[in-house]
This record gives sequence, C-alpha cells and structure tokens, in this order.
Amino acid sequence: MEGDFVIHLVSSASRNLYPANTADGFTNHLHTPIYLDPNTNYEVALLNIYMPKDYFALIKDDYESRIEVYKVARNSEGTMESNLFYTYIPDSNIATGDMKYLLTKINMELHYNLGQLMDGKHIFRLPLFKWNPVAERVIINNTYKIKEQPQDDTSYYIKLGSRLAHILGYSMQNTLPIGIPSNPESTQLNYSPNPPQLNAGIQYVVVYTDIIEPTHFGDQMVNVLDVFAIGPEGNRGFHNVIYKPLKSNLISDISIKLTDQIGRRILFSVFGDVTCTLHIRKKI
Repeated sequence: MEGDFVIHLVSSASRNLYPANTADGFTNHLHTPIYLDPNTNYEVALLNIYMPKDYFALIKDDYESRIEVYKVARNSEGTMESNLFYTYIPDSNIATGDMKYLLTKINMELHYNLGQLMDGKHIFRLPLFKWNPVAERVIINNTYKIKEQPQDDTSYYIKLGSRLAHILGYSMQNTLPIGIPSNPESTQLNYSPNPPQLNAGIQYVVVYTDIIEPTHFGDQMVNVLDVFAIGPEGNRGFHNVIYKPLKSNLISDISIKLTDQIGRRILFSVFGDVTCTLHIRKKI
C-alpha cells in the first residue's frame, strides 16, 4: 500500500473478536491488513476524534468520589477528639451535566445514612448540598435542626475526595463543618470558593495506541498518540496535528485507549461510539 492514507476506527466495531470493547478502550480488526514498504519509515497522527459529550462525574465505588464525615466530641479525658464517623462512596454512576441532579442524589443517600447513624437526633434542616444558579456555586448548609437538644458540644465536619472536591468547586484539603448547633431559624451557608467543574476533573484526554513506538511523556516512555482538551460536543479541542513513528510496517489490528490526565478511565454515560480518524504517511 502507498504511504499516504486515512483509517477510520469505531469503538463498536470488531466486537465479535473483541467483546470487551468499550468506548474508552477498543481494538479494531482491519478488513484487509495493511502492508507497507519494509524499507520505508512511516508515521501516524490522530486527525480527528469524536466522543459522546456526556460521561460519568462520579463513579460507583470510586474512593476519590467519597465524603468523609467526622465527629468531634469530648473523650473520656474531657478533651475534644475527632474521629471518622461515616464514609459515603457512590453506589452508582452519576452523570455529568446536571449539578442539581448530582447533588440531589448525594443528599438522599447522606440524609438517610446519617439519620440512621445519629438515631434521628441530628436531622439536617436543609439538604446538605444545594446549587445556587445565580452565584453558580455549590452551597453546603452547615447547620442542623435540633430535634433533641444535645447534652454536649458535639459537632461534625466533612472532607471530600479529590474527584468530588474538584467537581463541587472545593479543595480536598478543606474541612467543612456540617454540625454546628444553631437556632433552628438560622442558616449558615458555605459557598464553594471555585466554580464547579462538570468535566468530572478531566483536564485533558490522553489517547494511546499500540501501533506506534513509545515516546517521552513526562518521565515515562509510553505509546501516547495525542493529548487534547475536550471541545464542543465531545470533539477534540483545536491544536496542531502531531505525527508519531509507526513501530511496524504490517498492521492488522489497531487498539485505542482513552484516559484522563492521571490515567483514569473515561466512562461515557450514554450509548455512543468513539470514532477516530488516523492519517498514515511516509516519515518526513
């Protein structure tokens, strides 16, 4: 085959041979193997990629999406002591794009589970997380309604996992109080210092393929074909095309893998294909 042509790859193809194919990781078996001149060097670039625009913000059983609830109370020696009281980890995948739905889902699980742990004594007066569309900030309501007046100065605070903190606009280093005894008619609100990031912490997408030679990527040598920001409608953000050397002049299968900037899978929340267009040419 002459050395200047394009190949279109689709994540739903070749499932009879590769049933484990997913949108973020798939292999296509080519209808006809590609034989290139063995005495010539070739290179390949990602010309275009289309991805579904919706993916999951929170992942089921993902520890980085956790909420840790700490209880601060006096110990037997009379000094205040902080102990982990409850850890929330999502029990299902929650899609990006709708902050109100995401917060409602978290609130429902927290309200039920914390109510059980607290024996109904400390019932949150409002949903713990709220969305303010005017300020475009997440709000934590850090008071509770006193159903039964506590006999001590016990309080509670939360810490967020890195993924959830990024999505909600907080820092994972933040200690956020949620159990401040107060007048039931008063409300104390804690606005997120940063706008929420509905991209689920995905700063950019890394595309790997098995048909290229490893190249430098940070302190590693890996098969990275391209790196790009996510553009409108799931398309690749604009940037220059970069060619990488092919490692073989015979190609019968091509594998593609997508991750975020720290190597996490990108789990798309709707049925849809990832399509890639590759350009192969003689090395310049």
